[in-house]
Amino acid sequence: MPVGIQGCADMFVEDDGLCRPSDDKCPPGTIPKFSEGCVPVGVADCAAEFVEADGHCYPLPDKCPAGAFPVPTVGCVPIDDCGNGPWGNIVVAPDTVWVDPSFSGSNPNGTAENPVTTIAAALALVAPGGRIALASGNYAEALRLDSPVEIVGRCPSLVHVSGVAMTPQGALATVFVDGAQDVALRSIGIGGFGIGVLADASTVELDGVHVSDAAMFGVAAIGAARVRANRTLVERTNPDVSGNFGRGMEIELGSELVLTQSALIENTDVGLLTAHAGSDVTVTESVIARTRPVAGSGGRGIDVQEGATVALTKSALIENRDFAVAGSLVDTRVTLTECVVARTLPRDSDQGGGVGAGVMGGATLSVEASALLENRMLALWAINPGTQVSVSGSLLARTLPRASDLIAGRAVEVHEGAALVLHGSTLVDNREVALRVGDAGSSATVTESFFGRTLPQESDGTYGMGVGCSPQAHLELVSSMVGDSTTAGVFFSLGCTGQVRDSLLERVAEGRFHGYVCPFGPPPCPGVEQVQETYEGIADGLVVGFGSTVDVARTLIAQAPRAAILYHESNGSLRGVHATGGLVGLMLQGEPRPDWDDSNVFAGGDQAIVSDGNLPIPGAPPLPNEN
Repeated sequence: MPVGIQGCADMFVEDDGLCRPSDDKCPPGTIPKFSEGCVPVGVADCAAEFVEADGHCYPLPDKCPAGAFPVPTVGCVPIDDCGNGPWGNIVVAPDTVWVDPSFSGSNPNGTAENPVTTIAAALALVAPGGRIALASGNYAEALRLDSPVEIVGRCPSLVHVSGVAMTPQGALATVFVDGAQDVALRSIGIGGFGIGVLADASTVELDGVHVSDAAMFGVAAIGAARVRANRTLVERTNPDVSGNFGRGMEIELGSELVLTQSALIENTDVGLLTAHAGSDVTVTESVIARTRPVAGSGGRGIDVQEGATVALTKSALIENRDFAVAGSLVDTRVTLTECVVARTLPRDSDQGGGVGAGVMGGATLSVEASALLENRMLALWAINPGTQVSVSGSLLARTLPRASDLIAGRAVEVHEGAALVLHGSTLVDNREVALRVGDAGSSATVTESFFGRTLPQESDGTYGMGVGCSPQAHLELVSSMVGDSTTAGVFFSLGCTGQVRDSLLERVAEGRFHGYVCPFGPPPCPGVEQVQETYEGIADGLVVGFGSTVDVARTLIAQAPRAAILYHESNGSLRGVHATGGLVGLMLQGEPRPDWDDSNVFAGGDQAIVSDGNLPIPGAPPLPNEN
């Protein structure tokens, strides 16, 4: 009977005939796809100046010179193309009103020879659907646009619109597009002590626009507005007079945003927030980076709420705070395709958080061909009934512990009724437990995925397990490999159910774990567990304990110094399993026990099978207490 992973690419099949996929066999920037070979993840066509030694794309702002911003697939994009003369590269076209604030001649009539000196004067002259051309200057004007118009400047560094006026919404704004369709802003700089661009029930195009040092929101869309932004930079948006907001972009109340080859950098509270059913955001080849906290909290890259939808492709979220991506509530949907989510920083207030992507309250997250790298505490987090996560062909690696107490460092945490489907993905160099599914109603289905080199928790050196289920959750591990774990390769505990099939579990290092008690009742009690005892020298391949039910079939388990398989007061079945442990192949403790037959092969250094063992076994490490 064949055991282990079947149908592997030749490059992963070793001399003993076993398929051992590993990231070590793939070049930087790729992961093993079991049936094909090595495939790229993240922004595969990243510009060379952003690719680091690990082969992944990190389009950080400080990799670009002054006057340029990062676009992952292009490189450093200049903000300006100013040209020569009063209007630079602005092409002469019909229905254009020309503006030059330095003009001092007579008869300013809006022609290029006799331009008007203010945008307000140009708006009074331009025909609906016409164009206004701006020469260099600081235009201390607030614009209210209520009919179709195109406003084009010489270049953002030389054309700056900075006035503010109160809008009917009760907010100050520099550019207020009020119910107008087909409004375009091109090659201008915007920023004053108000919202940079506010679109209400309008259609607006931003092309080569630089919104800097605005207040409250860099760009906001409400009332089913539609905004298209291309090669646009929004940076350093500040809180309002009450100390709130400072967001780069806010899209709500059924509005839409298409963001292409743009960057949102060093804004405040949230880089991009979208909320409400019908609000839809598409982000392509763009960067959201270094969002700043407000009053010690926030700093998220993207926040998606209340039924909104966001889809990102070939984009990067780097060095944001708290959560790089957060989605909450039913019908909220987030999609990441060929993206990089990296180096999320903790909250400024308490040094908690630093999560790559998190969804809750019934939201849906889809991650495909993406890389989640060097985030903190959790690379990916899903919680609450109805919350669904799908991860395919992606890399979750090098998750760091929480900065406040050096605990966790998990790649994926699924609990309180959330569901995960993980396929064809690689989880390596994470800490404590690479994947943990917990609580009744929670589930994880894992297929054709590789788990490698899970490290012990940095705070106390405990655990370091590959895949785990506890309590009362459901886990299926199929056609996957778990290698180089510590303490245990795979564990099921406290009433979990599931299966391990057609998989390979090998190389478990000796580790340690704590036994916990709860001050007010039996475990679990997340956040308030107390250590009762610590156990050393633990190294098992597959652990099934404390009332769990797990079926194991056609799986190879090897190089586990203690027990290859350990069932403790748990049942299930064993069929076609080959298990070799340093001490024992199959350890049975207490009642009930699994059903097994002679289709299995068990081997151990001391005994093949021990039917009445009494070894201490690890349960699940407690959840990080995250308020």
